[in-house]
Amino acid sequence: MAVTDFTGMGVSVGVVAAVRPNLGVAASLRAGTKLKATSSPGTRARVSLPLEFAAGARYAPVSGVNLAGTVAYAGWGRAGDDLVAAGEARSRDVWSAGAGLDVERL
Repeated sequence: MAVTDFTGMGVSVGVVAAVRPNLGVAASLRAGTKLKATSSPGTRARVSLPLEFAAGARYAPVSGVNLAGTVAYAGWGRAGDDLVAAGEARSRDVWSAGAGLDVERL
């Protein structure tokens, strides 16, 4: 049975701020080096880890009602050549977004 070990390093930083009592924002950034995969048969691969960014906001127009939104980016495209060289499918950058409404009481 093959066993694969993964090693890598990354750094992340984030910030949260209450702009006003009814408005909050947050953001984070994460960057990594290369992920190294080594298996017991000796197969090796090195894949670039993505630069990732996310941001969000929460707004409470009235007490008990919260509107929230997020957007995030992961730069997996930079790992494309490394993945192809390792015999895997090419990756691409990813964007995502979300929104929500929370009603506690009116």
